Amino acid sequence: MKYAMLALSLFGCAEGAPPTPECVAILEHIVSISPRGAGKDPKAVVAALPVEDFEGCKATDEEIRGCMLKAADPAAVKACVPKSEILDCMHTSLKARKQAREKAGKDKDKPAPEIDKQFDDIRAKCWSGDEKAASSLKID
Repeated sequence: MKYAMLALSLFGCAEGAPPTPECVAILEHIVSISPRGAGKDPKAVVAALPVEDFEGCKATDEEIRGCMLKAADPAAVKACVPKSEILDCMHTSLKARKQAREKAGKDKDKPAPEIDKQFDDIRAKCWSGDEKAASSLKID
């Protein structure tokens, strides 16, 4: 479980973030499949975790959180964290989408499917292993 917490915290923290139901579920799942969690109540273990574990989870990319929730064992949890080139590709797509939305005068909290689809497709290609999928995007 130790490396799973490290994996969840690699991506920075959203300060003061309250535990989300998704992150509670992910951490309980990790405890339940971890040899260190054998015989322990996952809810009790997760309730005792420091806030930084929840902040790290919330700051992690949604694809990684989804993968960890589906992982069947600790090795699968560890495999959910892609290499840095994949993460860079995914984050480049997010930055480019944000800039395109700003340029078009779109509210960051409202859907803009005419803009978002292109960048979401590129991000999905990054996640699937194409670390160069976002290389043609220009970011100011």
